[in-house]
Amino acid sequence: MKTFFRTNLQIVTTVECIGTSSKDYETAAKSFVEKVNSSEIDVVLCYIPQTSSFIVNTPYYRLKAILSIHGFPSQMLTSKTLSNPTFSYLNVASALFTKTGHIPWALGRELPNTDIIIGISVSDRICDENRIIQNRYIGYVNVFDQYGKWMFFEGVANPYKKEEISVRIVELVKRAVEKYKIDKGILPEKIHIHYWKRFSNNEKNSVIRMLKDLNQNAKVAFTSINADHPYRFYDLESQDGSLKRGYYAYFGDSVLISTTGLSDHLTKNFRMGTPKLLHIKSTQYPDNFITLDELAYQVLALTKLNWATTSVLIREPMTLTFSNALAFLTSAITESEWKQLQNGAVNINMKNKPWFI
Repeated sequence: MKTFFRTNLQIVTTVECIGTSSKDYETAAKSFVEKVNSSEIDVVLCYIPQTSSFIVNTPYYRLKAILSIHGFPSQMLTSKTLSNPTFSYLNVASALFTKTGHIPWALGRELPNTDIIIGISVSDRICDENRIIQNRYIGYVNVFDQYGKWMFFEGVANPYKKEEISVRIVELVKRAVEKYKIDKGILPEKIHIHYWKRFSNNEKNSVIRMLKDLNQNAKVAFTSINADHPYRFYDLESQDGSLKRGYYAYFGDSVLISTTGLSDHLTKNFRMGTPKLLHIKSTQYPDNFITLDELAYQVLALTKLNWATTSVLIREPMTLTFSNALAFLTSAITESEWKQLQNGAVNINMKNKPWFI
């Protein structure tokens, strides 16, 4: 922390967990939140056992939930993290610095034809108080500026039905644009919305109507970024056919881009295999204001801004990575906990910190 981010960590208080079960950690977390005020603590460091991310009732999820609803961002550590310091300590330092509300790094120049980028995600399940998964939808957006800096997240407090998704997307985008104006002093004109799936006509038309009411000069690009597709490209001049990181190809009115291929900044054998390309397709209103080349650059640039790691081998842009992290986390916390996180002083404190990464 001191060397890389020019800051120090000060331990304010410590709570010891008497066991390793989820119940033991819940007891320790409740003892902690009763002991201190969130204004006195920037981030909580938690040492937990290694557990599967697909099991809901684990110390990881229970600590995240209890601490978050009381206004405490948290960083989890396991024995695996501590046993490999060369590759993990800088990542942990970056995550800690970020969760205290600071910006570890951003892009060196503005993204072309971009004022605001909104990453949308929807979680199609949420737990009840007994940790039983229910298919009730909740949605959220992560908001980035023209330098790729994460600004805040907005979420829908109450779960909703599948047929209400387009209404909730409009609500979330509107809140994001209005909050951007409060933070920046102006309404954004060149608005980008990233989603992992294709936008329906109803979703696009509803958002356009809302944006026109807010700002007649608004331009919006609905950009679908899909990693689950059958398309592959190969470079016959490379030894194994891999397409280098940053290389892309036109594919009709869309783009296929390699974000994890061989890079000049990496050794030859340090990559994630033959890259699985991202398929980028964008519909723009009222007319095209950003080119396919600029979209490819935008997506590639946003892969460099994962503040939870210093690795350059990140496949997805942070608009999707951060939103998907929120979706995964909220599928494991309870409905009442999600509502608490969305209300009052806790929301004010937490929405400007990426506590979910």
